[in-house]
Amino acid sequence: MSKRKSKAPAKAKAKETVKKITANKTAKGSLKPAPKAKASPKAAPKAKAIKYKGKTYRSQVELANDLGIKKTTLTSRLRKGMTLKQAIEFKPKSSFKYKGKTYLSRAELLKEVLPGVKYKQFAQQLEKSGGSIAKTVSHLLKSKAA
Repeated sequence: MSKRKSKAPAKAKAKETVKKITANKTAKGSLKPAPKAKASPKAAPKAKAIKYKGKTYRSQVELANDLGIKKTTLTSRLRKGMTLKQAIEFKPKSSFKYKGKTYLSRAELLKEVLPGVKYKQFAQQLEKSGGSIAKTVSHLLKSKAA
């Protein structure tokens, strides 16, 4: 007589598989995506020391803070392919000088030189002055004093 193998372990395994499948089904009957394995926390990459004009900085953040540049601005410029020197010394095309000081925008000039003057008023006067910032500021200062 031949020996029969017990089907109990195979049945138990089949039931286990059915349980796993039904546990992964949504209300509509489709299978849920398999849960993602949790990634092990990676250590942040160690910042490289940066040397600029003879001074060594521990990171881009430290360099940006020391020079008064936003960290995001510095990293964005570097990603675009600028050298460190170009990224730091870059002046936007809209910058201009007034009484020896460089302003990055008209809004910055207004805030510092003409507090309380609305940008629209400044823009209108600039147009009347033929685009001369010096004439515009002079006129607005006189009208503000009066």
